[in-house]
Order: sequence, then C-alpha cells, then structure tokens
Amino acid sequence: MPDKHYFRLQRSESIITLAAAEIFSAYVAAGQVSDDNANEKVGRAVSLAVALARQVEESVQSDSEATGGAGQSKP
Repeated sequence: MPDKHYFRLQRSESIITLAAAEIFSAYVAAGQVSDDNANEKVGRAVSLAVALARQVEESVQSDSEATGGAGQSKP
C-alpha cells in the first residue's frame, strides 16, 4: 500500500496548486509530458503559477486592501 501524505495548505497555496494543476494539464493535453520530463514540467507549471499570482498581486488591489480591512497583505 502506498504511503499516505497529508497536507495543510494555506488558502493561497491551494489556489496556486490549482493553477499549477491547470497549467500542467495543458502540457499533458498538448502531448508535452513524458516519463522523462514530468518532474520538469511540474516544476515549470508551479513556477508559472507563482509568477501569475505575483503579477496579479502587483496589478490588482483587492477590496480589503482598498478599504484597509482584515486580510490586508500590503501597507
């Protein structure tokens, strides 16, 4: 029986994981994933998902940031 893994991801980590999964699935659908490069493609998908999140963070002001509400991530 395979080892079980348990994770307690923060909300932002979960969102980036979902984005990375979407990117990786696009690689699979495009026939760009093989046994030899799967780990590389997963890493690239995660890097792209993080880059997307950073770009959004820099470009978009959330409601709570605009009003100074709870969850504010920038001063």
